[in-house]
Amino acid sequence: MSRAFAVALALACLTLAGVDARAEDPTPRPRHAPRLQDRSQDLLRQEQQIRRARVVTRRILRDRRTSDAVKQQATELDALLDKRQQLIARLQERQKTFVAQHDADMDELAKLRERARELDDRLDAARKDVLDASKDDIAALKDAATRAADLADALRAHYAQERGGHRRAPRPEPSGAP
Repeated sequence: MSRAFAVALALACLTLAGVDARAEDPTPRPRHAPRLQDRSQDLLRQEQQIRRARVVTRRILRDRRTSDAVKQQATELDALLDKRQQLIARLQERQKTFVAQHDADMDELAKLRERARELDDRLDAARKDVLDASKDDIAALKDAATRAADLADALRAHYAQERGGHRRAPRPEPSGAP
């Protein structure tokens, strides 16, 4: 097997392995899809890899020195690349159809998100205004509660001291008999 053939076969295998590895990637997907430019660059890069793999498979299939087993693998790779290209075209068509059908819904959703952000900002500002306006009342409420607790403790202590030895006998529990 020639070195060029080995390199070409490795490139073709890596191209297909890269496609499979991305499909099984365990890393979590980002919440939002990548920007369109990133996707288009990725598609262009994949298309370039496919073109290079096709050049290699054609070269292998034309080379008389190539064994039948290797030619069989090159033919299988070419068929897989054809299938991949058909699937990509079908998926791109479905995406275009989806976008065309739901473009108005996506625009409305974007407007609703913006409106929600505006409402959230207004509510935050109003909440801060209410808290600022209520600072004096909140402080007075805390003071009154503290003073009431102190008075209750003082009254309890005074009452306990005054009643000190004069505890009442516990009330009999109702037994149900007269």
